[in-house]
Amino acid sequence: MPLPPRLVRRMQYRILPMVTMIYLLAFLDRANLSNIHDHIKEELDLTEKDFSNVVALFFVTYVIFQVPCNLLTKRFGARRCLGSYSLLWGASALLLPLVPSRTTLVLSRLLLGLFESGVSPAILYYLGLWFPLHNLSTVISLYNAASAVSGMIGSLLASIVLTLFEDSKAGSWEGIGGWRMLIILE
Repeated sequence: MPLPPRLVRRMQYRILPMVTMIYLLAFLDRANLSNIHDHIKEELDLTEKDFSNVVALFFVTYVIFQVPCNLLTKRFGARRCLGSYSLLWGASALLLPLVPSRTTLVLSRLLLGLFESGVSPAILYYLGLWFPLHNLSTVISLYNAASAVSGMIGSLLASIVLTLFEDSKAGSWEGIGGWRMLIILE
């Protein structure tokens, strides 16, 4: 039995903004590294190969832990797991501005991949619990639009923050480099 359109719209207005914001922040966080490419390479003395490895290592843990996170989500519930994944992912994202070396950057990205791996599947599972099948494709397409918006917002925000917080003489603001400030603000 299909749900009344009014109820579906009401669910979209209540659920979709929250999960779309989480997804948008996840993509902003994932794209940050490309926006701070030159700055982080210079400050942490990374070669191009080192930087590429750091970017790729995120996806190693991201891919490996998606299935276990899906199983945890199914066992303990989408609402509980999504909150836990988001909290752990946010905490690990805040570690990135604190990295002093290549090794800690690698560890930070591995942790980020681990905790972020459960976010998107948990959101999709959560949406599947709430919306009927014939409305689910519309809801998921609206949710996925956040990735395109995050690319646009992330690049613009990165440009502004890096310009504002990069002092041409010292390369920092109050001892915090512009790329670190970008991560903190996003």
